[in-house]
Amino acid sequence: MRFTVAHEVAHFLDYIASLEAAARQCGDRIGEVIDGLRLPSVPERLSATLAGVDLGVYAKLMERDDLTGDLAHDSIRLENRADAIAIALLAPPTDVLGRLDRTLKGFDQRLANGEEVLKRGFGLPP
Repeated sequence: MRFTVAHEVAHFLDYIASLEAAARQCGDRIGEVIDGLRLPSVPERLSATLAGVDLGVYAKLMERDDLTGDLAHDSIRLENRADAIAIALLAPPTDVLGRLDRTLKGFDQRLANGEEVLKRGFGLPP
C-alpha cells in the first residue's frame, strides 16, 4: 500500500514538474493545454518545441496500443518513472547506500544484503 501511495504521489509530483517547466517556457496559461482544456496556440507550440517541453495531455496514463492492448510507450515511460520516484521516496538512495555492507565481495551476498536493507530498514518487499 505504501508503494502504491508513493507511486501515485510520484505521478502528481511529475505532473507539477511538467506544468512548471511548461509554464516557464510558455506562460502560466499553458496549464489549460496540459490539462486538455484547449489546444496550444502557434506561439506556445513553437516555444515548447524550441525548449523541448512536451505539451501533451498528461491525463492519458492508461492509454493502450490499439493493436496489442498493451500500455502505450509514453504511458510505460511515465509508469516506470513513477515507480522510480516512489522507490526513492520510500527508500532514499543515499540512505540505502549508507546502510549497505561494503565489505561483501560476491554478487549473491551483496544482493541479499541489499534486499535485507530494503526489507528491514525501509519496509519494502525483496
